[in-house]
Amino acid sequence: MNRRITLGNVTNNHSGRSTLLGVGSKQSLGANSTKAALKRFSLATVPNTGASQNTSRSEIKSVDESRPPRKSSHNGGRMQDPRPIPDKKEMARSTRILVNYLTDRGYDHPISQKTLARPTARDFNNIISFLFREIDPNWQPTEGGKFEDDITAMLKYIRYPVAISKTALSAVGSPHTWPTLLACLTWIIELLNYDQEVEQAEAERGCRGFDGDPASDEKAFYDYLGRAYASFLMGDDDLYTALEQELVSGFDKGQDSISAEVASLQLKNEMLRRQMEGLKARRDNLPVQERRRDALALDREQLLVLIGQLKSHKASLSEKNAKRTEEVAEKQQQLKLVKSEVEELKAAVAGQELSAEDVARIGRERKRLEEGLASASEFRQKQLKNLWEAEMSLSRKMESLEGKVREYNTKATQLLLIPPTAKNAQNQNFELRFNKQALEQPSGLDLVYGKEKAATNLSNLKDAIKKSEQKSKQQLLDFLDQEQASEDSLAEAMEALTAEQQRRHKLEETLRREKETLLLSMKENATEIEALEQNIIVLRNQAEAERKCARNQTKQAKLLAEIEATSEEQEVKKNALHNAIIDMLNLCTENKENLQKQLAELKEFCIEKLSHLKATS
Repeated sequence: MNRRITLGNVTNNHSGRSTLLGVGSKQSLGANSTKAALKRFSLATVPNTGASQNTSRSEIKSVDESRPPRKSSHNGGRMQDPRPIPDKKEMARSTRILVNYLTDRGYDHPISQKTLARPTARDFNNIISFLFREIDPNWQPTEGGKFEDDITAMLKYIRYPVAISKTALSAVGSPHTWPTLLACLTWIIELLNYDQEVEQAEAERGCRGFDGDPASDEKAFYDYLGRAYASFLMGDDDLYTALEQELVSGFDKGQDSISAEVASLQLKNEMLRRQMEGLKARRDNLPVQERRRDALALDREQLLVLIGQLKSHKASLSEKNAKRTEEVAEKQQQLKLVKSEVEELKAAVAGQELSAEDVARIGRERKRLEEGLASASEFRQKQLKNLWEAEMSLSRKMESLEGKVREYNTKATQLLLIPPTAKNAQNQNFELRFNKQALEQPSGLDLVYGKEKAATNLSNLKDAIKKSEQKSKQQLLDFLDQEQASEDSLAEAMEALTAEQQRRHKLEETLRREKETLLLSMKENATEIEALEQNIIVLRNQAEAERKCARNQTKQAKLLAEIEATSEEQEVKKNALHNAIIDMLNLCTENKENLQKQLAELKEFCIEKLSHLKATS
């Protein structure tokens, strides 16, 4: 079996994945432009798995030697930093990013934006050491060496694209060096954030599969392509077969999930279909239920009206009961006073010495008082009965008056007089309101509120309608006069048309006679021509015959020309007369149609006005 050979040098990381220091990773000022997947690594002990089983070290070395050397910003020259580093807004943004990152990651030294405004060399060394240990937990400064050299070496190792001088690292807090160092720290934080996102993506990769989501399926397939191509480059057939089996199992799982989802959707569709059938079966009963609903709604409205009436009646009865209770209390109080007086009188009478005459007189007085009491009680009963009848009559009158007010408001609404914004109201209030509490209040309020104003408005409306009616009648008379004048004009036009027709007949008769005369003349000329031709034949005189023939031909041509001219002149006169008659007829027809249309519109307007006036009056 032929060995697979790689297209380039193979990195020392697992599965051919590039790292922060991997070959071919792009140089960038931010983590967003880095395309390679990032992993944590150690500068002290970099894992070396060796070449693949099918690729020897000599082959890898030969491929590395054949590859042209890469140009680096550290090795080949300095790169100009495109970021607005000295800008105050950019420095403030970078400072916030640095403070937030250090706070979130548990930085073990005091940190604030005020501290980062002019940091000391110790602060910078602590911050950058913390960040380097975030990249590599095993990173430590070289013992006995300069810290600036360690920083420069680490920055080159992580391929920071802008060169930083040792002078800048020794004067950290100066205004011309701190913006550059702050930008470097921000770049490292962005790289670490990107590293974290890639780790999360790799952690989620194991959970991602062919689950029916197009985005997830696409990511899983591209992940398979990348890993399969890496195994192809390394010549790892076992890994390639495992990836292929993993892809097939992923497809099978996705197919199973899709099948389950399809089954659930079919079950839901079946349930919905049954619900639709049930609803269709219930739809036949819908008209009956709608009629029953309408009847119940009508009953409900009637019951609400009845409840309102009963409530008002109950309120009035409660007020009357309260008044009667007060009257009873007053009468009882008066009765107590009378009883006390009677007792006093009895005591006084008991203490008096009575004669037979006094006893008789007292008896007569008592009888008289009893008779007066009986007559007063009877009179009271009659008055109570009259009061009840009066109250019932008043209640009926009040109900009738309220019905009249409602009828008036209904008709006023139909006539567009209510509300004041209606078409015929002209911003006037024609509405009447029935006031039930007017009888129970001593202020003398009207039972029907707004009747004076409504009467005034109705009187004004009646006057306006009368004026409009008179105006409409006058317009009707004017239209009738116009109709009579139009009819007279039509009669005159018809007479003129008749005269023109008679004149046309006369002209046609004259034309016919002239035409007959010309035909007779032509026949005579033809006879003369035939006679001349016979004479020509008889005489056999060629010259004389030719002269006579020429004269006859000239005469014939003149006669033909005259006949043609006369015919054309008569045809022109006939056409002109015919066109004039047609124009006159068209004019008469249009005049008649316009008159009929105006008369129809006038009749409709008059009928509408009269019906409106009758309705309003």
